[in-house]
Amino acid sequence: MLSLNSSSHTAVSHDLLAELSDLVASYLGLDFSRERWQDLERAVMTSAQQRETDPEGFLETLLFHRNIPQIIDILVPHLTVNETYFLREETTFSILKNKIFPEFINRRRQKYPFLRIWSAGCSSGEEPYTIAILLKELIPDISNWHISIIATDVNPVVLQKASRGIYTQWSFRRTPEWFRSKYFRSLSNKQFEILPEIKEMVQFHLLNLVDSSSPESHPAMDGMDIIFCRNVLMYFNEQSRQEVLKKFSSHLADGGWLTLGAAETFPVRIPQLAAENFSGAVFYRKTTAVAEQTVLPDLTGRLRSPDSSPVVAAANSREKSMFQTGQTPVPVKNKALQTSLPSINKRLSKARAFYRAARYRETIDLLAPVCRAALQKDERFLEAMRFLAKSFANIGKTDEAIYWCEQILTYNKLDYRTYHLLSAILLERRQYNQAAAALTKALYLEPEFIVAHVAMGNISYQTKNLYESQRYLQNALSLLSKMSDETEVPETEGMNARHLKIIISEMLQKIGDVK
Repeated sequence: MLSLNSSSHTAVSHDLLAELSDLVASYLGLDFSRERWQDLERAVMTSAQQRETDPEGFLETLLFHRNIPQIIDILVPHLTVNETYFLREETTFSILKNKIFPEFINRRRQKYPFLRIWSAGCSSGEEPYTIAILLKELIPDISNWHISIIATDVNPVVLQKASRGIYTQWSFRRTPEWFRSKYFRSLSNKQFEILPEIKEMVQFHLLNLVDSSSPESHPAMDGMDIIFCRNVLMYFNEQSRQEVLKKFSSHLADGGWLTLGAAETFPVRIPQLAAENFSGAVFYRKTTAVAEQTVLPDLTGRLRSPDSSPVVAAANSREKSMFQTGQTPVPVKNKALQTSLPSINKRLSKARAFYRAARYRETIDLLAPVCRAALQKDERFLEAMRFLAKSFANIGKTDEAIYWCEQILTYNKLDYRTYHLLSAILLERRQYNQAAAALTKALYLEPEFIVAHVAMGNISYQTKNLYESQRYLQNALSLLSKMSDETEVPETEGMNARHLKIIISEMLQKIGDVK
């Protein structure tokens, strides 16, 4: 093959290479400026050789007809870098395993258990399958979850390989033995096929990240919890790179994460994407002004029913609260512990920040003394108690979480949000009947409480009552249809109506598949 560096003569003229370079930059975002024309020429020559034709004449014909989809289909397999393997950049997956995934799992396990992940530039599938395997390891009851892993690439050849899920030993060169033996089966030709239970967790789609065509032709991408785009944007020109980063930001849910490749040190100039340094890696978290003012809420909440109901009695008979010493806790009347409204306001402000940062124990330490001393019915104290209930639930102390739900209901037995919160705590205990009873109270008090319908749909699904599950989820969709797509749904983690519709539709599809 002739090289641009080794000779003044090339198989393809500079004028044609310049035109192709501009076209590739415009439609794919890839940077093939003059110093990389040798790579561009190599792609043209390989494509021409496959068709047994002259490279220059071949490229002239392509550019003359200006059939962009055809040009992309022909050249993309030779322009993109597809070097990848399972568990590539292990530090990233270690952070996901020990920090980011557990936060999502713990927060959502007792609510509506879902995760939405996008592997952008997935190549031959090793990355999205690694994600699926990691989640399988972290979530023992994964069959009760609604996991959506969407994997996209602009190269149709590697997507075909990814869909087959068959790999050689080279793809496992940095993985422990258990990884392959547990999740792949050996084929006769020294290849390994991923197990169906992992394969069906991933959906592959052909997608050009720079393409600005209508989203109807693309898979549903809104409300992503995590977007992976590793070692892809490093090959883009700066303008395209920032445009794609802006797209990623718009597709992330508030509080969602973006991870790039370890070698991708270019600046990220998107205000909503805040860099967070972990040991050995940088992740970007979507933080908007709206998200910063909103307490991390509950999609189905963590919940419990009134203190006079058998639900509470049943729960209390199983475990003792740290606040219980053989008798029901009573408000402390020591004047030194009584809290003024200015003090609770200051503490609440700090508690919101602690809770958003998943600093649940600090939230508890800050609010527990003033809430135990509360002698007045005031919404600020009730909000503090809700933070306590959610924080205790998030660290697995369900008895304490239930106790604070009961305290709220002592002041206000019509607080449907607290019944919703209580239900999720009971759901974490696998007390499905009691959780459903608490949600029934919430829906009696507020029939149009959307996330309670979603929660009832989820409980019905987990208890194999598919008809009821379908009914509640369709009720939720009907209520959502009255809202604009961008409106935030009450008692969710900043989720808008469009995002929740997507999640419910995916669950209804799963119910249909089971039926």
